[in-house]
Amino acid sequence: MNAVMLREAVENYKKIQLYAVDDCAIEQSIIQELKMNILENNRKCLDSFIRTQLLAKVICYLEFGFAYEAYAAIFDQVLALCAISKKELSAYVNKEAQYIKLSRENLQKIVVWKTERKQKYRKKGEIITEILSLGKQRCIGRYTYATEKSAFLLEIDSDLIILRNTRKGIFYYLI
Repeated sequence: MNAVMLREAVENYKKIQLYAVDDCAIEQSIIQELKMNILENNRKCLDSFIRTQLLAKVICYLEFGFAYEAYAAIFDQVLALCAISKKELSAYVNKEAQYIKLSRENLQKIVVWKTERKQKYRKKGEIITEILSLGKQRCIGRYTYATEKSAFLLEIDSDLIILRNTRKGIFYYLI
């Protein structure tokens, strides 16, 4: 398994999940895709591209902070199809993927701000500036940001800053 190609596939799949226009939570979206992929590829000899794509979905799921045990049966099938062990899989997972440095550049990547042009909502840049300011000043509280297609919750307490994408069901620790 080519680690560079796998990492690239994981990052691309994360972007696809973050920018998906459906209202499906990321966890359910990944699981549904894996179930379909397993059914499609269960009896075939898998080429390296398909194996990479399957593993990228499992790694993406884990890096978004979801537990392996919740869908262990599905993940075990994927590992068997790809001829890889759990131990080998864990070597590919970035265990710090949920920990994001509080910076404008990083927030640009994770804050997906979708609006209808007819509606008047704050601009993405304004939201990012406010999150940066609140986070750096450690203004304790809960702050919500929403449009008809995007929703975020910023939670700040004395030692944690968490940014939740409530539509997609994921969160990041801002450090």
